[in-house]
Amino acid sequence: MIRFWTVPEINSLKRSVLFLIPIFIIILALPVNVGAESGGAMRVCIPPFANEGLHPKQIEFLEKAFYDEIAKDSKYLVIPYAEVKAMAVKMNEPDPEVRKSNEYYFYMADQLDADLVFAVSIQKAPKKNYVILVQVLDAFDKKSLEIFIQESDSSKKGFLSNFSILAQRITGIEKDEILVPFLTQLNAELVFCSNRDGDWDIYRLQADERYPESISANLSTDFYPSWSPDGQKLVYSSRRNRNYEIVVVDMRNDEERLITHNRVPDVTPDWGETGNFLTFCSLRNDKYEIILYDLLSGSEKRLTSGGEDKFFPHLVDRDNGIMYSSGTPSQLFEMTIENGAVRKLLDDGGPNFNPVLSPDGSKIAFESTRDGNYEIYLMNRDGTALRNITKNQADDLSPTFSPDGNWLAFSSDREGNNEIYVMNLSSKYLKNITQNPKDDRLPAWSPVAAGKTP
Repeated sequence: MIRFWTVPEINSLKRSVLFLIPIFIIILALPVNVGAESGGAMRVCIPPFANEGLHPKQIEFLEKAFYDEIAKDSKYLVIPYAEVKAMAVKMNEPDPEVRKSNEYYFYMADQLDADLVFAVSIQKAPKKNYVILVQVLDAFDKKSLEIFIQESDSSKKGFLSNFSILAQRITGIEKDEILVPFLTQLNAELVFCSNRDGDWDIYRLQADERYPESISANLSTDFYPSWSPDGQKLVYSSRRNRNYEIVVVDMRNDEERLITHNRVPDVTPDWGETGNFLTFCSLRNDKYEIILYDLLSGSEKRLTSGGEDKFFPHLVDRDNGIMYSSGTPSQLFEMTIENGAVRKLLDDGGPNFNPVLSPDGSKIAFESTRDGNYEIYLMNRDGTALRNITKNQADDLSPTFSPDGNWLAFSSDREGNNEIYVMNLSSKYLKNITQNPKDDRLPAWSPVAAGKTP
């Protein structure tokens, strides 16, 4: 039986073609000195697209259109579409998580004798938008060269305008300045801890700045930053008067306020969704317990008491409760604040630490040493679909979600010292965004896109 495309499908296909055309233009502007050892045309492999939500017929049409556009440029020798599809079948068409990995792309490139790989991923975004990622991989040196990112609405004007801005950012920079446009593409702003200037301070890395700036330049040791929901304030733990206290700083005017004055350490603060409450851990009766702090009244409420130490509280919201880790081996828990009811988030051996909830509330990222070293794991809110997303022999720690939930920032010592990395959860694209010989740890992603207000 022949199936005809419906009018909405045809219109969707037209819009898809429109948003890919500017990507074709960007790709054609790439430098030509990578991988072409013989001085001739570079062999380019374009694997099957990784996508969310588009009809297989639409994807096949877009893949062929993309092949045809790239093949028009004489500096590229695009491996025929049918040959690549046949290789994908020969490789047994692995599941989407495997297909989106760089190892899969590099293996395909080796089999097809390719110099470059153009890996395209089309992802759903909020409000029926799409995010298009085109990752350029050097098949010879087995490394990622560049990634192009753009989110667009479904209108022709929106696609063309956004891709024009993206093309200007990409073509107007040098390769050693990729850090700036990459964060600009993400519209991202992060803070993290670093000892790059001698002691541990909080640093702010903004989308349009090449280097991070210190926002806690003092003689104290500052750790565990957390943003307010509106992205205007920051809370962190600071060693003042020989003791760790909780400090709130207004990012608009750098005004600081010390909100605890205890004789015991107060650490790992986290800001709740309403903006009026904080949680932190405090050493009470020789055990770290979780404290709820009311910013309006200045009052404290102890949420836990007795048992083993509790660490890394994350205030989900004032009504539903907090997530934290506790126990030997450490496990993940969620507590309802109103009645104190506690449930285990994951029923396995662990050890598991530091649970954080995605912005849409559907997923939890956390640390675990179940494989011998610290790795970042991701699972559904109900504990299903557990998977290791870092898979590296180094220690990967302190996950934090981007505002749209598509990216994860974390710290890792995979290059010898601790750096801050960001990973796209769909394509698994990974990038070191600090690149400093000192140690950078404990990233916190601003909940508000850079340059915007909530």
